[in-house]
Amino acid sequence: MSSAGTQESRLLQVPEARRDALRNAVSPSTPLPIRRKGSGASRRREGFGKRLEHVKDIAARLPVSGGDWSYSSPVINPDLKVYACPEGFGGGAAPLGSSKESNSQKQSRYGLKGIQPSAARKIRNILVLMEDFLFKLCFITVTLQNEDYARMRGTDIWPRFQRRYIDLLTQHLKRHGDPALVVGVCELGGHRSKATGRPMPHMHIVCTGYGTRLKGYKGLVCPEINDELIAQAASYAGAGRVDIRAAGNIQQVKKSVANYVSKYLTKQGKVEDLDLSDGWEDLIPRQWWNRSEGAQALLEGKKFRLPPAFAAFMVMKQKQLEEAGLGTGNNVPIGWRKTLTGDVPIEVFRFQFVSPEALHQALEFFVVWAATRSGPKPSGGGGMWS
Repeated sequence: MSSAGTQESRLLQVPEARRDALRNAVSPSTPLPIRRKGSGASRRREGFGKRLEHVKDIAARLPVSGGDWSYSSPVINPDLKVYACPEGFGGGAAPLGSSKESNSQKQSRYGLKGIQPSAARKIRNILVLMEDFLFKLCFITVTLQNEDYARMRGTDIWPRFQRRYIDLLTQHLKRHGDPALVVGVCELGGHRSKATGRPMPHMHIVCTGYGTRLKGYKGLVCPEINDELIAQAASYAGAGRVDIRAAGNIQQVKKSVANYVSKYLTKQGKVEDLDLSDGWEDLIPRQWWNRSEGAQALLEGKKFRLPPAFAAFMVMKQKQLEEAGLGTGNNVPIGWRKTLTGDVPIEVFRFQFVSPEALHQALEFFVVWAATRSGPKPSGGGGMWS
């Protein structure tokens, strides 16, 4: 199969001057780094966040919008999964027959069904961006003793301890000039929960600060400081004195942090298999994850939107985009609609781009597609992208 670049030059049959104008509008030249003569050093690849930010800048300066196709403006997240949702889809009240009337007396306490898919997606998006700081990241596990959990049943101590620990860790990092990128998820310990039949939650936290030296300590993030933070969080939450001898564990992150945390999101113990009587229900997290303001800002700063017509372009040109090696598209179910003949899946089209560069190239194809549809077609047509 020929490369995407070869296909572009062969198939985009647009007059020379117009094609160059369109290309220059979305592909500004980037100067190469100055290197020492004869060094032979290869150009260092930018981090994922920088590469995505470059595409965001390009999207903001698209010379054409493609018109109105009755699609919502697609949102670009770090996972590069772009959805083609019809305009107004998912907003307002549920369509007739798609849901049952709610009854507050029958609703279960929030959190008993585990972490929501939307939350898991947001966690992974933040962690993908945090991998640009891989050399500064560490992985912290916070787990308490069985007796500590027993004292927390029937109270709101665990959720307060969970939130307070993240706050204290974030404040500690900020005080010493660290960007304080912190993401924490809760897990029901499979081994201990199975052995006791009761929920035994513990936290997995990814944060910056590893390797930074701090006077009087081994590092900005080290076991001694972490033990202090755990003890303070327990005191503030009303847990009293907890056994911190084996409460915290710190490891340097050496590989993909997103994949590492995803493992814990998928191996959660099942809540329905546990005995939640006698106040143990309060050990099931209401909020299964937390993040610092810096981590949230990191995510929001990289999100951006594309014209609604780009959604139509993905649907119409799925095959060509896949043949160009830019990603894969398919219909994905997002819910169910009740009808007289049974439940019918509600599906939307989703295209998964393989990289920011693939999305960048798709934007180039989109510009040519939109321009040839909105203006007079040049002689010879617009090729496969018209």
